[in-house]
Formats: sequence, C-alpha cells, structure tokens
Amino acid sequence: MTAVRLEQLTKVYPTGVKAVDNLSVAVAPGEFLAILGPSGCGKTTTLRMIAGLETPTAGSVYFGSRRMNDVPPQRRGVGLVFQQHAVFPTMSVYENVAYGLRVRRVPEPDVRRRVMAHLELMGLADLAHRMPAQLSGGQLQRVALARALVIQPSVLLLDEPLSSLDAKLRASIRAEIKKLQRQLGITTIYVTHDQEEALSLADRVGVMHRGVLEQVGPPEEVYRAPATRFVASFVGEATILEANVLPAPNDLVIVEAGPLRLEVSAAGGAPLRAGRAWLCVRPEAVQLVDQRKAEGPSAQEKDATDRPDGVKKQAGAPVWEGAVEHLEFLGSMVRGELRVAGLDKPLLFLCPARLGSSLSPGQRVRFGIDPTAVSVGQDV
Repeated sequence: MTAVRLEQLTKVYPTGVKAVDNLSVAVAPGEFLAILGPSGCGKTTTLRMIAGLETPTAGSVYFGSRRMNDVPPQRRGVGLVFQQHAVFPTMSVYENVAYGLRVRRVPEPDVRRRVMAHLELMGLADLAHRMPAQLSGGQLQRVALARALVIQPSVLLLDEPLSSLDAKLRASIRAEIKKLQRQLGITTIYVTHDQEEALSLADRVGVMHRGVLEQVGPPEEVYRAPATRFVASFVGEATILEANVLPAPNDLVIVEAGPLRLEVSAAGGAPLRAGRAWLCVRPEAVQLVDQRKAEGPSAQEKDATDRPDGVKKQAGAPVWEGAVEHLEFLGSMVRGELRVAGLDKPLLFLCPARLGSSLSPGQRVRFGIDPTAVSVGQDV
C-alpha cells in the first residue's frame, strides 16, 4: 500500500523554468520521507503540488488509489506547516488551533476536546489563552504543528519548518517532531535544505537537484552509497576526487586518485566499468596515525618498501603522508584538512580531540584510508 504516490510529476512555469522534472516516488502509510536539496531545486514546488496549492504541468498525485489532481486543497485532508509559523496574530493559541475544526463545522464540544488534547500533546495547554505576540519562536512552531494535526490529516506536509529557529531550538523541536510522528504514525513529507534534519528525522531521504530526484533511500544508504556526484557532495562532508577505475578479481575494483590507490568492493552497488570515475572520501575514512606513537618506525615499517608515489606498503594497509592545512576544534572532535602531494583538493578528516591537540598547521602526518568508508561512482 502507498499513502502518497507521485507519478512523473512535472511543473513548468510560464517563464519556461522547469521546477520539477518527471518526479516519481511512493510514500508508504506512516512513513517519514524527507525531500532534501538546495534552494531552487524544486522541493517546495513538489510539496505545494501534493497539497494542491500548485497545479502540475504533467503527471499525477495520488493519495492511496485516488488521483488528487482535480481535488481542491481544502478537500485533500492534508496538514500543512510552513517555514513561517503563519498563525493568526489576532487569535489566541486556542482559537488558532480550533480554526480548522470550526471551518469543518465540528461540534463545539468536540472542538474543545480535540484542541485541548493537541495542546497537551505539544506542551501548550498552559498557554491556551496567550496571544501569538507573547510566544517564543519554538512555541509558535508548536502552535502551527498542533493546528495542522488537530484536523486529523491523512498526510502531514512540512516546508522548512525549523529554518527560522536558532540551532539549539531547532534540535529540540526536531526531536519533538520525530517523537510525535512515531507516536501518531502519520504519513509525513518534510522538505528541507538541512541535511542534518533530513538524516536524523526521516525513514527515507530523497535528494533533489535541478528538479530531479537523484536518489531515494534510507539515510545511511544515501550517505554511505551516494548514487551521483551531486548526492555525494551535498549529503554530509566529503572530498570528491577525480579517479580511475581498474578491474580487479573477487568483486573488487582498484581506484586510483593521484597517489591514492584503494581496493574497493564492487558488490551491491552500480556496476563500475574501467575508466573515469569520482571518489567520495568521507572525513571519517581518513585515519591519522597517532603521532605520539609514530616517532620511530614500527616493526612493520622497518620491513616496508617505500614506493615512489609516497605510499608505505605495510602488512595491514597503505599509509600516506600529508601536511595539516587547517584545524577546527569541535569539542570532543577536531576537524581538519590534509594537503597531499598529487591531489588537487585537501582531504577532510576528523579525529578525537586528544589526538587533534597534538596537531598544528603545517605539520606532516601519516594517515590511512578505510576503503569501506569511501564510495565510487561514474557519471552517466
């Protein structure tokens, strides 16, 4: 079963701009789908077509088996939460939440029961008679959520609902949205440009670029196995390097990028052909050798053969050298960049603060790369 299905959805504006291009995706009942992408990629236009606020140029929107293209917004049974809270400034919290029920001519005893239940759910019961001007940004967003949910929508649509809040409040409201969605089991489509929101909230993430949905999958899959160069660069931090793929036996491929030469598993992903490719190296894949333990050569290194490309081939894995170019203290972790001869971009790395405290810009360090934490792709 599907709760929402988009089939070849396209939107072309009179200016000729194609905001959404042949988009197809199905959302299961109770699923949380996040549509992630930069400004102008078409994600809000997609949400507005689902809500009935925009008319598709081509394609269809289905709720269950019912085609919704000709159904007006007020009859689609969706709850909408926008970036700006969009509460009525002259109505109290209670009246704001009750508004949708009264438009639907719900009996007043039921209005009171449902409004108070949702205010309790959102932690707003004590603020029922406050006016919007007396509320914080987080409280206003809770009012908007309560107003969207009180009508018991079949689908909840959220358009950048946290972008106007400060970082700490965003994290708090994000946790509440996730808990609430799980508790109610409501089908939810959430539009955002914030990858942290998408990865932490959603059951599946759809990454959108220039009107096209480039990949849809569980958050971990989208992060660890990006389907396109854009997804690799947009979701999470990474260094994207130009590379070459060489064939190797036993479901392996050899990937070369400058001095880097890695054996990467080819199983489970798109088949890789010999030739040009891109290599996505996540910061956690770059593993520094603890400099305090690396003053002298280890027993393995004494037997290692130095290669012209700068790789010391050890019994375990290859080790390269680079110069620390930039460091940022992040509390328990240090984020940095390594400049490696033969690479046109610095490699990002993360290391524990205890190790990072011994580093300084310009210092030469040794590092390895975990081949299970990199991904390889080829442009079509």
